[in-house]
Amino acid sequence: MRRVFFRQPEPNGDIFLHDRVSFSYRQVKGLNNPKLAHAGLALSLGLSLTGLFALAWGRRQGLEGFARRTSVGLGICVILLPVLIFAGYERAADIATIDFSNGDLTRITLVIALLNVYFLLGLGLVGSTIVAWGRGLFGDGFAAVAIKLHLTILALAAIAAWPGMVLFNLIGLQY
Repeated sequence: MRRVFFRQPEPNGDIFLHDRVSFSYRQVKGLNNPKLAHAGLALSLGLSLTGLFALAWGRRQGLEGFARRTSVGLGICVILLPVLIFAGYERAADIATIDFSNGDLTRITLVIALLNVYFLLGLGLVGSTIVAWGRGLFGDGFAAVAIKLHLTILALAAIAAWPGMVLFNLIGLQY
């Protein structure tokens, strides 16, 4: 059984959860550990920001252009994520206390939709990375190898985000 303690209402009428909330915990190992999933999400989303460097590759056609667009798309998703989460709030604590308490799921639905776009872009990037190495896309030389290594890092970052997204029910619309 879980007990939740509340503070006295603020002068403006807001009620906040007390600092001491009593929960029972069970240690979880492996990919089901939320700390590992959170760290994987943070690391992979941070690495996905480097997808914006794909703008420096120049205009590409065909599958090379698709790889460039998906790389940039991953970076844009990472930039839009905190904007969707925090836009319009004065404090970070207001997110849970206002939206979820009032039953307004619009913001969380938009965040989940954006992370689904991130997931689909990651799938496309994994496929284009495999094809880029297999068919020798982007030409020969140092620049081509650097681009393919960057694609590989982005694809691995997208894959590293998936266990955390599954654990926190961020793939699909699940409430």
